[in-house]
Amino acid sequence: MLVSLGRIGQIGTPARHKAGAPLAERIVATRGRTAQGEQTVFSSRSIAVGRERIIIGEDCAAIKVRYLAWIQLAADPGERPITNAVTIQAVGLEKADGSLTVPMLFAGAATALLDPTSTDKFMDTDYLPATALGLSKFSRGEEYFIRTQANCGATNSKYPVNNRLQQPGEGNVVYAVGTSGAPTAYGTGAVTTGTGIVSTHSVTPQAVFGRTSGRVRAYVALGDSLTDETNDANTTDKAGRGFAQRAALDASGLNPLGNVVHGIGGSTLKAFATNTSLRSLVYQNVDTAVLCLGTNDVSDVASTPENMRDYARQVRAQLAAGGVKRIIQLLPATRVTAATATLAPADQVVYDANWDTGGLMDQFRAAVAPDVGSQHLDVLLDARDYICDASDRRKFASGMVHTDGLHWVAAAHVLIAQAVRAAILG
Repeated sequence: MLVSLGRIGQIGTPARHKAGAPLAERIVATRGRTAQGEQTVFSSRSIAVGRERIIIGEDCAAIKVRYLAWIQLAADPGERPITNAVTIQAVGLEKADGSLTVPMLFAGAATALLDPTSTDKFMDTDYLPATALGLSKFSRGEEYFIRTQANCGATNSKYPVNNRLQQPGEGNVVYAVGTSGAPTAYGTGAVTTGTGIVSTHSVTPQAVFGRTSGRVRAYVALGDSLTDETNDANTTDKAGRGFAQRAALDASGLNPLGNVVHGIGGSTLKAFATNTSLRSLVYQNVDTAVLCLGTNDVSDVASTPENMRDYARQVRAQLAAGGVKRIIQLLPATRVTAATATLAPADQVVYDANWDTGGLMDQFRAAVAPDVGSQHLDVLLDARDYICDASDRRKFASGMVHTDGLHWVAAAHVLIAQAVRAAILG
């Protein structure tokens, strides 16, 4: 099922939310990310400071921030707790103009322990009312920075980090204690200043929540490196990089949608279907999900179109069980050899038989198509419709693929994002 691009920018209203309905806790800001690995810090006294931009996706009176005590891996066990506890020393919400930073607390205290042995495997700040910044509410479209200061407390300890590439004004830096000019969570302005920088990673928030009527769609995107920001070199789009983040804003950079992106490079449908205990935290509190997996499954000799289809069904069923009401599946485009990736479509060479006409990916597409309208599948998109050559969809259109022959460049992510956004709002 293809969705008209004419709906881009429209505000979606899920049927289950009506005027006067009680407020529900939902994802209300852009650019949420899950942790995809850990960064070793070689000093027990190093302090990490991060500054992450968010855009409010729905009016709300108060917001809170969530930090995860687990990471997601591409292969088994898929998800696991972080290696060691991390102390969140301070969190601040900074106005985008740098004029004010307001502390965000944990049960009334400035600090909190991100504990891998905890039952919940996450830590939330208290709700911060908009009145703390002199506002009547947090309004859709407003921009802020979340500032996080953390410490691991032991030599060779690790921070959970994500692969979120930095946009203007953002930064994640680990400083040696006593660094001259090192910023703090309660400061303002850039964090990539001072001397004594020992790393460029920091603990970052997973999502921003608010209590809202749910009149604006919020979504989660699950996938592999195509869903992640891989090879999208954009440094100016405030929505972020990669189609899953870019879909949060319309073509004019307006009408933001709250979101969390869970793109894990190298992951498979099988991995997402069989590792679920912690990942449910990612897709709670959204009404829409976007699923883009299958690229890495075709390299597995055990894969068949039937088991790939069945794994996709399992993932969609998990999303539906978690409260997601609308599920969109995006089928991967194609793959060509790295040696021919920059050539004209006619000169590109298909990577292998799995990606050729009638190959495993074609068979997977055919196996999934009948699920539309059932099996928790509302919309099926095919990336070939947007970034492949019209006369030979085994090949990429010019300027759509990275030199590796697989990953999409910024121009391709823009086109895919427009289609995904239209499907989200449809």
